[in-house]
Amino acid sequence: MTVIDAAGPAALLAGCTKEYEAPDRQVVVGPLDLRVDRGDYVAITGPSGSGKTTFLSILGALDRPSRGRATIGGIESSEAPARVLARLRESFIGFVFQQYHLFARRTALENVLMAFGPPPLHPGEERVAACVLALERVGLGHRTQAPAGALSGGEQQRVAIARALVKR
Repeated sequence: MTVIDAAGPAALLAGCTKEYEAPDRQVVVGPLDLRVDRGDYVAITGPSGSGKTTFLSILGALDRPSRGRATIGGIESSEAPARVLARLRESFIGFVFQQYHLFARRTALENVLMAFGPPPLHPGEERVAACVLALERVGLGHRTQAPAGALSGGEQQRVAIARALVKR
């Protein structure tokens, strides 16, 4: 079983570089050294094509650096097997995508419950309560039973944020 380090930094990058094999061997990110502690806020800015999405893919354990180290939640993602990275993403990382990836016919609450995986027949009172609380935190406590397709764009964005926040 993989143990996520809840005490150390959320992310620690050392000499992290991402390159793509191309005729000119394009370096997209790095080398980069970065420490992100829990509770930190980090803004990633830059022009289109500067490597922001690639960098976020490394931080989200969706991609591995070509060189250097990326330690996320205490797991060395540069060397960890795919199943360990999947567990890391499942238990430690919340994603908010540019496209919200909501199920239009499912309620806001059901969409937030998706953070725990495909819907079980009986999701459990603790998970439902956590999802309702996450929706309340983003100002949608009154819209838990509204179908996602009936929500405004801003409300859909907040459902996606609640889904990312629900597992803390």
